[in-house]
Amino acid sequence: MELWRQLLQEQQSSNFSELAGAQASLLLPVSDRLVSRLLLERAPPEWAVTITDVRADPGDQVVVSVRLKKAAFLPFVRIRFAIERQPALPESPVLVLKLAPDLVTTVAGRFLNRLPPGVTFDGQRVTIDLSVVLARFQATETLLRYLSDASITTRAGIFVLSARFGPLGVTSG
Repeated sequence: MELWRQLLQEQQSSNFSELAGAQASLLLPVSDRLVSRLLLERAPPEWAVTITDVRADPGDQVVVSVRLKKAAFLPFVRIRFAIERQPALPESPVLVLKLAPDLVTTVAGRFLNRLPPGVTFDGQRVTIDLSVVLARFQATETLLRYLSDASITTRAGIFVLSARFGPLGVTSG
């Protein structure tokens, strides 16, 4: 494994010159249980809510169950989102989720304040700037540099990440 890591680092330092033109595609199904766990473990402490569950529903629908931290005795609330816009890489690494138009979701949306850097809420839509959100993780800047397309879709219980990388070793100009 160390040999592959070293080879990858050497190629990266030369802008993948010896792999010029290489492209790769990725289709990664991720269970909503894993997404829920990751969000619960990494949610900023300043959030007004605790995420208790994230569910992927068919048709690019996402249901997030939250509980108010300061009123934990209240039942959790489900907020339904529809994936409205995918990132357009590299120009606009932004994912947009639109609130479902129902009373419970609209009221629950009022608690979407104090979001982490790169995540904004305008009353109807949550906008996630992937370049800002992912910057908290190591090597993300490098990853985004080579990512040419990405999308997130859903089916029952599964988030599906599709990504295309490359072409590598190609410089513009």
